[in-house]
Amino acid sequence: MQLTVGEVHLPGMNLFAGFVHDLTERLERERRLSELQAELVHVSRVTELGQLVSALAHEVNQPLTAMSSYLSGIRRLLATGNLPAAQDAMEKVVQQGDRARQIIQRIRDHVHKREPERKIENLTATIEEARDLAQTGIGAGFDLTIDVDPEATEAVIDRVQIQQVLLNLIRNGAEAMAGSEPGHLTIAAKRAGDMVEISVSDTGPGLPETVRERLFQPFVTTKHSGMGVGLSVCRTIVEAHGGTLRAEDGAGGGMVFRLTVPRPAEPANAAA
Repeated sequence: MQLTVGEVHLPGMNLFAGFVHDLTERLERERRLSELQAELVHVSRVTELGQLVSALAHEVNQPLTAMSSYLSGIRRLLATGNLPAAQDAMEKVVQQGDRARQIIQRIRDHVHKREPERKIENLTATIEEARDLAQTGIGAGFDLTIDVDPEATEAVIDRVQIQQVLLNLIRNGAEAMAGSEPGHLTIAAKRAGDMVEISVSDTGPGLPETVRERLFQPFVTTKHSGMGVGLSVCRTIVEAHGGTLRAEDGAGGGMVFRLTVPRPAEPANAAA
């Protein structure tokens, strides 16, 4: 319930009027809308990762194959009594197992449905992890540069959600440059007041004005396959962080997507 009280001054008296509003229905609509938005973000993340399953399975298979080879070698080394070499091979098995674990954990982090958790994160590491995950699925048919300004190394974000946004933008840029090799994609971060601006720019052919005007609307896409909800979800994620997401023409051609996220608050004595 919400109570609003108004006061009226009359000669010799004051009158008060109380207005009581039942907020139950409105709060229920807002709660349901929040749940639907969270569900859409989750479904979008699962859909994107579904496109990477084949490449990720191949990546996981590499350390598993290496582990099998090392273990076969260890069996032969133990049979001949060469313990030092066997111990060295065991260390390599552990390293390959840890590599496989990291790959699987990276997938689980992105697909796991959970409540958003915003905290101070290392932005360089966040961008690099998104790059590694994206390049796993799309290969290395283009150059990718990361440029993070020293004043933009940290941001208050949900790391997994912002990586989902970056993953989508990197994949879109790579697909846009597919027919215009050699392609180059740049991810840059710089300070913008109390925010950090992250830009993802490509050297592709760009987009027609008619498409760019509707780019962030649901079910608008230039791809033959796909539902066209990726960029709409990206904007929802960024706006939930208190930032903005926009697209513009690149100075040398191609497209530039710019998103802003909050910077950590500076200590009170920072100015001193």
